[in-house]
Amino acid sequence: MQFDQAMEKFLVDGERRALREFTLRYYQKECEDFRRYLVRKEKSLVLNLDVRTDIDDYIDEMKHGRQLKVGTINTKLRAIRTLFIFLEDGKYIDNTPKTICKKSPDLI
Repeated sequence: MQFDQAMEKFLVDGERRALREFTLRYYQKECEDFRRYLVRKEKSLVLNLDVRTDIDDYIDEMKHGRQLKVGTINTKLRAIRTLFIFLEDGKYIDNTPKTICKKSPDLI
């Protein structure tokens, strides 16, 4: 599934479930940051491919390249994790990348 199509389904589902507008904007903003990263690195926007390494590289870029704090990185990862869990639960993808589901000492 293409990233933009996945986000559209995710946000429509959020509206259907009556999520607050602030929450929907949060998901859209943080997931869009990941999308921009994928485009900048010329990575595939097809989310059912193995994106685990892309997420690991995204975390490294946020930590070392952009020098974001752990709390900021966690905020972004929570939104991405929620998107992937929605896609997995809806059978749009086969499984959620374990990188964003596991808790690590520094992140999450």
